[in-house]
Formats: sequence, C-alpha cells, structure tokens
Amino acid sequence: MDNEDSAVPQNQPEVHSKIKIFDIKEARLLRKKLKMEEKGRKINNYELAPVKVNSGGSGGGEQEEVVEVRNYSLNENENMKKKLRSTEKEPFEIIESNGGTKLVLNTGTYELLKFASKKYFSYNSLNYKYLCKSANDRKSNGVELCYKVADELNHLYMFNMYHTTSLCLINGRNVAHFFGIDLPNILLIMKTDIQTNNKSISEINEYMKQQILSYLERKNPERPSPKISVAHGVDEPHTLLDSNIKQDSRKEENDTQVEENVPRVEENAQLVKEQDSRTEEYASRVVDNGSRIVENKANTNIEIETEAEDELTENTETDLEVESEASFAIDCATQKDSEENAILKEMKRMNELLLTTKFQLNNFQQETTLQLSQLRDEIASVKITISLANQLSTDKVQTVSQSTDKLSKEYGRTVGTK
Repeated sequence: MDNEDSAVPQNQPEVHSKIKIFDIKEARLLRKKLKMEEKGRKINNYELAPVKVNSGGSGGGEQEEVVEVRNYSLNENENMKKKLRSTEKEPFEIIESNGGTKLVLNTGTYELLKFASKKYFSYNSLNYKYLCKSANDRKSNGVELCYKVADELNHLYMFNMYHTTSLCLINGRNVAHFFGIDLPNILLIMKTDIQTNNKSISEINEYMKQQILSYLERKNPERPSPKISVAHGVDEPHTLLDSNIKQDSRKEENDTQVEENVPRVEENAQLVKEQDSRTEEYASRVVDNGSRIVENKANTNIEIETEAEDELTENTETDLEVESEASFAIDCATQKDSEENAILKEMKRMNELLLTTKFQLNNFQQETTLQLSQLRDEIASVKITISLANQLSTDKVQTVSQSTDKLSKEYGRTVGTK
C-alpha cells in the first residue's frame, strides 16, 4: 500500500508536464488537416447510388439518404402559413446574395422542382457524383434537402432546398455549372411532367393553395358569425336559434371532454408522485456520490487533469470542425467573390466603352447635322444670288432692247427728214 501511495505523487508531475507542453495550435492544425483529408476521401471514394424513380412499376429501390436531425420542432400552423404566402409569389425568380444565388419560387413550382431534381440526379449517365443530405426536425418533418455535387477534379456546387419557405440556394466554386447544364435539364424534366399530367404550374399552385387553406381551416375552425338583417339591423331568429343550439352542443362536448380528462388528471397525479419518489432516490444517490467524492479526494487531481485533457480534445475537435466548415464556406465565398469581381470589372469596362462610343456617335451626329444645315444655308444663298443675277440680266436685256429700239426709231426719223 505504501508503494502504491508513493506511485501516485510520482505520476502526477508527468501529467502536469504533458498539459503544459501540449500545444493547442498544433493540435488544431493537425485536426484540421486530418478533417480535410477525411472530407477529400469521402468525396473521392463516394460511389453514386442513384435513386430509381419508377413511373408505373412497384420494383426498384431508393438511395439511402443521410438524414440530419435539427434541434427544433416546426410549428405546423406557421409552416403552412409560410407555404400559403409562397403561393402568392412569382413562379420563378433569381436573386444574387452574399451567401450565393437564390431561387425564389412559389409553392407549386417548388414542389415540381424538388421532384424533377430528384429525378435528374438519379440518372446513371451523369459524369459526376452527388451526395443527398436531408434534414428533419424533432418530429421527423422534412425541412431541408441538400445536394453536394462534385466531379473527378473538384467540388462543383451545393444545391440547398428549403421546404418551409419554398426557397433554393446554390453556392460553391462552380455555380455556373448548375445554371448552364443542370438547371436547363431539370426544367426540361419539369416541362415533360407538366405535359404528361396536363396541368400547368398555375393550376398546381392553386391546388396547393386550396389544400393548405383546407388544412388551416381544419386545424383552426372559426366560429361562424350570425347573419344581420338588412332591413331592421338585428339578428334573424333562425340564425340566433342555430347559434344557441351550436353553443349548447359545444358546451356538452366540453363537459364530456372534462369528464374524460378527470381520469387522466388522476393518472398525471400518480405520475407526479412517482417522479417525486424518483427525485428522492436521485437525492439519496447524490448524497452517496458526495460521500464517494469526499472519500476519493486524493485522486481528484488526476481525474480533473484527465477530464481537462478530454475537454480540451473535444473543444479542439469542435473548433476544428467549425473552422473547417468556415474555411470551406470562406473558400467558396472568396472564389465566388473573385469571379463576381472579375465579371463586374468586365461589365464596368464594357459599360464605359459603350458610353464612350455613344458619346462619340452623338458628337459625330451633331457635327454632321450642323454641317448639313450649313450646306443647306449656303445652297439657299447661292440659289438666291443666282436668281438675282438672272433677274438683273433679264432687266439689262430689256433695257438694251428698249435702247436699241429708241435708237432705230430716231435714226429712221433723221433719215426721213433728210
């Protein structure tokens, strides 16, 4: 026993020295590197297991999707109200945001897109791999669906579908691949589905709207208001009688429900008593644990150090996971921002070039119109001078002819007198 007691304090300085020498930064970097390598192995070694969508037969299986459970429960009424508001949106709208490109859809278009996307990514002819990851709430209600798409070289994009808001978000390194190749094929599948079912998007959206309204009416039945007489401004007698009958029936139903709830209340009271007994047992166990802690006071230092080391490793793992996800998001965002900045610079340069050419064309047009007006004025002045010269020449000819006539007459007279 003396040897064992002496061995404990000899091991304690080694534990302290390990904690002091342990470098958190090196552990984070190592964990981050291992996490990225594991993620790369998952993407490179992932085998495409397509979802077989059968139109008529009963055979065929579906891909096992990775399901993530979120730490909340949806309010079904609020969820349905959001879907009802989505029915009033435009069928298809594209919006650029800092987190990626959004597809804002109405409820009918969203349901068609969800089905067509599942159909499209299940094709065996695709040359790239995908991972389908769905998310549920605590009640197993589907809230989100994510497609992680990658080819043999690198990641392409992530296609997130949010069921409650009828919204899609596309982000990643190569979003243009989705809009240039995948989305047109998905829209083509939607078109063929619409043609085969002989229903338009507006009709499907209206059908979804009516279904949601009927669901909300069933969940939230409103009390009908009595009719008001237009002539006298008082309630009609038959409506008052009906309302009184309905109120009496509701009171009877409430009374029966109260009577039915009495045994349940008694059962709950028994459960409360059982819980009180359990809490007493837990209290006794806590007291026993306290005594054990007092007895094991000599070994608390080693236990605290090991727990601290475990917590440190857990914290480093969580920090590294958060950092890896944040770095992946930052890489995607920086890549997206660089591409957007290059596109914006090119668009600005083209706009400036167009503005300069437009300004030059306007100046040239103004100069040509001014020159044409000046030429027209000069031509008009030349015409006026020519007409004046013609008039003067005609006047001179007339004066010369008149003078010659006078001279000839005078010459004839002089010759006659002689």
